Amino acid sequence: MFPLHLYFANISTRDYPNFTREEHDLQKPGVILGKHYALRGIRIVVPISCGLSVMYFYFYHIPRLAMAKRPLAKLSHYFYPSAAYGTPVGLLGGLTYGAIQENARLREDVLTNTLQQQRQAVEEALRHFEIRRARASARVEASLPWYVKPLVFLHLVEDPVAAQLRRMGLSRKSWQDLVEPNSLLGVSMRYSRVEDPRWYRPSSSVGDPCNGPMKEAAFHRGSSKEGHVVSSDQDRLAKVGPGGRIRGHSLRASAPPPPAQPYLSKLQTDALVSRVMQLQASPEDNRWLRTGGRFSLYGMVTMLVMLNNRGMWYRTSMGLGFGVVLGAAISATRLDEIFTHLR
Repeated sequence: MFPLHLYFANISTRDYPNFTREEHDLQKPGVILGKHYALRGIRIVVPISCGLSVMYFYFYHIPRLAMAKRPLAKLSHYFYPSAAYGTPVGLLGGLTYGAIQENARLREDVLTNTLQQQRQAVEEALRHFEIRRARASARVEASLPWYVKPLVFLHLVEDPVAAQLRRMGLSRKSWQDLVEPNSLLGVSMRYSRVEDPRWYRPSSSVGDPCNGPMKEAAFHRGSSKEGHVVSSDQDRLAKVGPGGRIRGHSLRASAPPPPAQPYLSKLQTDALVSRVMQLQASPEDNRWLRTGGRFSLYGMVTMLVMLNNRGMWYRTSMGLGFGVVLGAAISATRLDEIFTHLR
């Protein structure tokens, strides 16, 4: 399929409610990625094109002019067009690069391996947590007087072991607490219910990476015994399939009509939503994208008002390029954090 179709793929808002703060991007999460890669491409290409125009003017064009004509040559005749023509090149280049990168990440085999690795990481984290908690519990119990256990058994005093473990940050955790919320596994579990399967392209025949048994036990929240091993969390995690769907959910028809030819499978849609959520959760990316977008608007308005030569698209492109570069410079120097009105 066309690689740029990723930016325009629709998702079911019922299956992914309120995953982003941008209301107009709820149905097309690829638009958020498109903004990110487009601004990145402009931020890279425009400074390079402007720098090359300066080098061309001083090291190639000026030396080849007669001495009488050199004062008539102007750098602006090369500097401004380089920004105007470099902006669409950077925009299209950034979108193309992003489409290639994201489509490579959205391959079914890559996502299956990613889901398997994240699940194994959760199991490993559970194992280390269990070992740390057991050792800390043994040390605390060894330091208590002999008469504390009968008092705890009779519910006359609070369990000092549990209280100390809470202060040490080793209170009971379920395996869901150790899953990164914006990871592929976290998104697959959070948005596991499918309202209408017609929204998704059928997945290719890839083995289920999560059908194997849990290697380590999980602590169950609210268990009455310290370190008690339960199987409920193991069963739930083992039910997470390659698309992140917890088996057993009923499928109901959704109100919005699904696309005639879905571009993404459920697993790929989970990965796309996870990528967008990770991008929006990054303070640095979020800050520079907000500042770059704001100054791109300022640049376009300024060039349209101040310049009266060339066409409207030429001035708009030049203002967009200068605005994004200026916004990136302000964000890199963290001036947008100092002057809050620039946000």
